[in-house]
Amino acid sequence: MSDFAQQSLSWQFSQWQRQIGEWWDWQTRQLNGPDETDVAQWLMSPPWQLLRQLIFWGGLIALGLWSLWVVGRGLAPYVKSWRTRNQRDRTTAPSSLQHTAAQWQTEAKQQYLKGHYRQACLCLYLGMLQILHDRHIAPHLPSRTDGEYRQLIQTLPRPDPYFTLLVMHQGLKFGDTRPTAALFDRCWHAYSDLSTHS
Repeated sequence: MSDFAQQSLSWQFSQWQRQIGEWWDWQTRQLNGPDETDVAQWLMSPPWQLLRQLIFWGGLIALGLWSLWVVGRGLAPYVKSWRTRNQRDRTTAPSSLQHTAAQWQTEAKQQYLKGHYRQACLCLYLGMLQILHDRHIAPHLPSRTDGEYRQLIQTLPRPDPYFTLLVMHQGLKFGDTRPTAALFDRCWHAYSDLSTHS
């Protein structure tokens, strides 16, 4: 028999089943004596073999489901945290169409004073999008990505403040950038620079 056939799961299972059957046969012979093999033959009959297979596979499935349940419970706090953070971002950073650039700057300052650095930085980002809209550089499109904004601002005479806010947004939303007061200060200076220069 080939090495592959001897290592397949079905072959190993059949070997394991045969060994258990032989062990059971030996145990029943020890209990019943050498002349009483009716019980052993009855236990090795097809209905009992089917029952053994059902018990084995049922136990294996139960173990798999239990493992999934344990892993699911372990991941639940992370999923809840992710949902809460995304919900908070939606409630504290609504569409740019709802505020002017100056209102976004005011909102950013208020969030900063509350210690909500993440929301404060995102408000500055949304203010930047409003400035791009107001200056007819990038009108509001819900599907527009940071990459598309990056391409649009590359041709501007002073793109650095825009790039600072874009990098911050990508780091907060998709990377591992931590919202801090220092990050907000960099974004605040970039925002002030772009809002005062056309």
